[in-house]
Amino acid sequence: TSTSTGLSSANSSISSLSTSTSTGINSLSTGLSSTDSSVASLSTSTSTGLSSANSSISSLSTSTSTGLSSTNSSVASLSTSTSTG
Repeated sequence: TSTSTGLSSANSSISSLSTSTSTGINSLSTGLSSTDSSVASLSTSTSTGLSSANSSISSLSTSTSTGLSSTNSSVASLSTSTSTG
C-alpha cells in the first residue's frame, strides 16, 4: 500500500509490492538528504527528514519517507498506490 499525503511531487511514479508512504511537503531536494540515492533491497528502508531528488527505491520491503518529499521519486515494487491532496 502506497499513500502520499500533502502536496504531491511532480513526475513521481509508484509501481510496487511493498508499502511506500510519503508524508509532508513534497518538493525538490533541499538541504540534508542526498541526490540520486538508490535503495535496492528486500529489507525496510526508512528515510526521515528532507528527502532527496531522483531517489529510487526498488524492493519488496517497506519504504517510508517522512518530511519533505522529493521530485521525480520512483518506487518500483508490487503494491497499492494512493495519492491524496
